[in-house]
Amino acid sequence: MNVLSRSFLSIFSILLVFPVSADAAGFTVSPMMQEVVLDEGETAETYVATVANETEAIATFELSVIDFGSLDESGGVAFLGATGALEEKYTLASWMQPEASEMTLSPGETRSIRVRIENRESLSPGGHYGALIFKNTSLARPDVPNVAINQIFSSLVLVKKTGGARYSLELASLEHADKWFRFERSVVPRFQNSGNVHLTPRGEVRVTDPLGRIVYRGVLNEGSAIILPETFREYPFKLFSVERAILPGYYSFDFSYRYDGQEEKTLWSKQFFYFPPFSGISIGGAAMMLVAFLWYRRRKKVRVLAP
Repeated sequence: MNVLSRSFLSIFSILLVFPVSADAAGFTVSPMMQEVVLDEGETAETYVATVANETEAIATFELSVIDFGSLDESGGVAFLGATGALEEKYTLASWMQPEASEMTLSPGETRSIRVRIENRESLSPGGHYGALIFKNTSLARPDVPNVAINQIFSSLVLVKKTGGARYSLELASLEHADKWFRFERSVVPRFQNSGNVHLTPRGEVRVTDPLGRIVYRGVLNEGSAIILPETFREYPFKLFSVERAILPGYYSFDFSYRYDGQEEKTLWSKQFFYFPPFSGISIGGAAMMLVAFLWYRRRKKVRVLAP
């Protein structure tokens, strides 16, 4: 399987596609991902992608466009054509027009390419997702003539067309293990986007003890990762300690969330019984001290009563 095929089928842990091999070092594409908003009545919108050649060799890139869709619930990306890719109604490549099909960069040179997105009637309202692909077709090295190395770069574009966009974010499930004597700091919420445009979830978890003190807290999606329309995605994060949990009893776990652009938050809550290890040590120590004190009082009393 060649490098291009591998890049089309690879799964990545974040919503970006980076060069597929270590040989790609020395080239940068920016931005790796950007959002474009198409308003009603607007005929087209143009965005710019920039490529920098930081090597000591001349590089020629072949430019093309392709659609992409979410492949797995961790936010991995696959180009359309791979199993499980996003539905074709969210495609974008047919409306993308790069200003050139090829570009050559000298050593140390940086160049920008403009891509026009046509806002035709055939482009439905909501989200559309495509990528500008840079394929390095020839890399001339000063020391070795006519050496060709295949390299793939991409710049993702997320289009949001107004005039019919639907927004919907639902918490499908939430995983968090809590036991009497153990508190798990890992939280894994799983969201469903049943709308027709990508969203960026936000939220936080607060865990309070029986006195109402916040003992643990965590922030959802600090990396601003998106969820594509009509897909599920997990957003794992960790809780950090705010105050020492020392009291046994019922604790409250409150998870509030929303998406960027939404003011109202949705609250998901549960209560669980927790017996912190520190409280067990404290109670055990206090009990031992009480037993020792009573034993001492009893021996002292016996000595006083003895003839």
